[in-house]
Order: sequence, then structure tokens, then C-alpha cells
Amino acid sequence: MEFSELIHTGWAQAELPRGPEALPLRGSLCVTLYHLLLSPGPASCVDLWLLLLRSVYFFEKQVASDSGTITLRCKDLRVLQLEIEGAEATLDIAPSIETNAWRLSEVNGDFSLCPRYPRAVIVPHVVDDDALARSARFGQGGRFPVLSYPLLPAAP
Repeated sequence: MEFSELIHTGWAQAELPRGPEALPLRGSLCVTLYHLLLSPGPASCVDLWLLLLRSVYFFEKQVASDSGTITLRCKDLRVLQLEIEGAEATLDIAPSIETNAWRLSEVNGDFSLCPRYPRAVIVPHVVDDDALARSARFGQGGRFPVLSYPLLPAAP
């Protein structure tokens, strides 16, 4: 299974309520394997909103006839509700961001598959350790597909 197969719908129109004193952020929601992006569009003066999926510890969806709500409870105690246009879009986006799509594997526990990877790696739940070991034989330096996020340089 390709990692990209976990994403059923890559984007939808959404609204993110931001509290009683701020207008909701409305725009295009983009779903990737690692994060959610909400872009209000080029004409807006509001910044892009980004959420790393690994910061979500609880996920809930509610669907009505023509829309849906995805509630995300984050590890930093934030609770976010995304109002998605279209029930079908909500149902397609939900499996892409559910946290049970990933698991922790210790297939590289002794660093024998890939000396550059850590002992424990995050991989898709549907890929077993045998498949990871087989794919490491074909990757340069024993590399195999894992969930990673690039480190950004420190601010000056």
C-alpha cells in the first residue's frame, strides 16, 4: 500500500471557528499525510493555518445531510472544530486524519535495517514489519518508508 492511498480527499472547503472575539477562518482545507493546512486564499490578510497530525490525540466526526464537523483534541489541550462543506467530503477526509492510521514499529531496534534511522519509527498501521524489512533491501542505505518531518533551521 502506498502512503498516499491513506488520503481519500486531498482538499475541501472548511471553516475553523477561532473564538468569540475573532472571525472564523474560512478557506481551502488541504490534507497531507503529515498535516492539515487551511488557506484563506491569496486575497486574505490572514495567515495560513497549519496543524501537524501527530499533535492530535483524539478525533471525532459528525455528519449532517450537507456538511460535517471534525473535532480534533490536541496534545497541547487545544480543541479544534473544522466545519466541512459536504457530508461526502467529511467522510472522505476523516480516515485521512484519524490517528489510528499509524503505528510505532521497532523493526530497526538493533539498527540492522538502516543505521541512520532511530530504533523506533512511525509507519502506516497496515504495513507490517516484514514488509518494512523487505523494502529496506531496496532502499539506498537500507532506508524504508517512515513518517518523518523535516527539521527547520533554528531562528537567529
